[in-house]
Amino acid sequence: MPFIGGNHHSHPGSFNTRKEEAPCSYSPDGEYPVINLEKGGLYTSYSGTWEENTVLPCIRRIDGGTVGNAVPGKAEAVVEGISTDEIARAASAIGEQTGIAFRWEEKNGCVVIRAEGKSAHASTPWEGNSALTGLLALLMKFPFADCEGQRRLRGLTELFPHGAFYGEAAGVAQADELSGRLVLSSNVLHYAEGGMFGRIDCRAPMCASEETVLEVLREKLAAYGLYLPESCKMVPPITFRKIVRLSRRF
Repeated sequence: MPFIGGNHHSHPGSFNTRKEEAPCSYSPDGEYPVINLEKGGLYTSYSGTWEENTVLPCIRRIDGGTVGNAVPGKAEAVVEGISTDEIARAASAIGEQTGIAFRWEEKNGCVVIRAEGKSAHASTPWEGNSALTGLLALLMKFPFADCEGQRRLRGLTELFPHGAFYGEAAGVAQADELSGRLVLSSNVLHYAEGGMFGRIDCRAPMCASEETVLEVLREKLAAYGLYLPESCKMVPPITFRKIVRLSRRF
């Protein structure tokens, strides 16, 4: 019998007397019912660069999210050439639609806009409320000058709209009976006037493949001048049968 808990060097007669150590053990990480598989996934970054824009109005900076596997609860943008009255009107409407709280202040000739939502794990993004995608929804309401950066942001907003969790807009929605629906979220974005970098998290069902997820996302992002790393690969799902095979090796 494997040792389960307590002190190996127990007093005589105690319930947890020393036993032979198990060659392999499991540490459950979940809730009832028993989990017998883990979805595969795509956990990757994307990026794009372009010539800096000097025409107003424009977005100077966007920062949202810190890790790819968590829905960001806060995000911030700096804009120039947009009045606080315009921001107030748009923030009221988008805030009502999304549930995101917006605050703003004038600083050094620009306006800093802060968005606050609710963080959540990327495996269950519906339990949160992404401040990042909410902020992008707000920014798309302003008449910024047409430029490369603005076009890329608009494309990103179309592929990962606020409140969408299952990849329909990105063309990767799929599901199977055993492992459920694909879950997709865009959780990190750092945007400056000459480029952007971001991270996406995709939890893929057993029916998914690199052709139906990775290559589709690669093509969709590339259409907007955003690129996945050439080396990125999907993580395959783990099933109970695979766990048993691995345990037998030990």
